[in-house]
Amino acid sequence: MPIGGGGDETEQQVVYEIELPEARLHRCVGSKGNWLITIDNFAIIHLLNPFSRVQFHLPPQSTFEYGIDADDKTPEFYRDGLLKKAIISSTPSSESSCCKDCVVMAIHYFMRKVAFARPGDASWTTLQLPQDLIDDIIFYKNKFYAVNCLGVVMVFVIGDGLDSPKATVIAKLPKTSSKDRKYIVECSGELLVLVKSVLNLNANAKTNLPAFKTEKFVVYRLDFTNQNWEEVNSLGEYCLFLGFNTSVSVPAVNYSGFLKKNCIYFTDDFAYAMTWECLI
Repeated sequence: MPIGGGGDETEQQVVYEIELPEARLHRCVGSKGNWLITIDNFAIIHLLNPFSRVQFHLPPQSTFEYGIDADDKTPEFYRDGLLKKAIISSTPSSESSCCKDCVVMAIHYFMRKVAFARPGDASWTTLQLPQDLIDDIIFYKNKFYAVNCLGVVMVFVIGDGLDSPKATVIAKLPKTSSKDRKYIVECSGELLVLVKSVLNLNANAKTNLPAFKTEKFVVYRLDFTNQNWEEVNSLGEYCLFLGFNTSVSVPAVNYSGFLKKNCIYFTDDFAYAMTWECLI
């Protein structure tokens, strides 16, 4: 696992590598602080600190209400095919126990439903949403916010386990295609939603292998007071990281020589395109 050092351009930049057998054959589906959320070949979901090697177990993937109905698939298929992304509210308060405030939201199933759990729970609990097909979730100002493929933004209120979780629609993006990928991220204290437009390079070709190219990003800021969207033309000193993992913003100055300000770093995560064409 490469670990980069920050500092200004006059300082020596150092990259370290550490052995992490605890993550062997695991797929990382989320992170926060020093903690990773991973799933292994046995469909067990872990909360792992790669530096201290401490782990907490989350409910197994088999306890999702919606799963994969197949018996002839490989372990890698189950590891990679059901759970899309996981977002954690807060890191464990200590390395010996997890507090009840540590809540994990999981986007899963081909309809991209949302379920939540805490370390120590026996199973995942499905949230009843106004709309499914969730693209991204972020924990922002003590609440979970989500955006789906239609640009609908929702807020999730999770109680102490005695009440049913509630999901409320708070805004909707201006007209946008359901095939555009949506991300939601906190940047400099504000909530941003990004729309990634993707070109289908094989739209007119007779092939079953889609090839896509990212064309552009459009960035919006949500004005909570007036419930309006404002287009953002600059990220200032920040850069964004988007993709299969948790969406995050980073001050580029903290990683001078590695990162550039006002940039978006993203992975090729356009895995849902063919599903969208069937469902929307």
